[in-house]
Amino acid sequence: MTSPFEELIKSTLTNLAEETPAVKDQMTRVEGRIARRRKMTFAVAVASVAVAGLIATPLAVASTQGSDGLSPADKPAGSIHPSPIPTAVQAILKSLGKTPLDT
Repeated sequence: MTSPFEELIKSTLTNLAEETPAVKDQMTRVEGRIARRRKMTFAVAVASVAVAGLIATPLAVASTQGSDGLSPADKPAGSIHPSPIPTAVQAILKSLGKTPLDT
């Protein structure tokens, strides 16, 4: 047998349960949100890689070509003329009494 107090609690809880709105499945909304976030993250990553490639490709091509527009493979291997001796080195050689050809 139940006490009147237990009956009162039981009836009150039953009334409250009837008044509450029915809650639909919360997991489907959460799963949908997670799936959308995952798709968005993937799309942003793909777009970032594509933009980085579009920016880096012209820079890489430009860095492989010299100021004359020739790639390093098209340029001659060596210079025909010797490089000039810097003026500081010429001054030191002159002070020692030597000419650039004596070295």
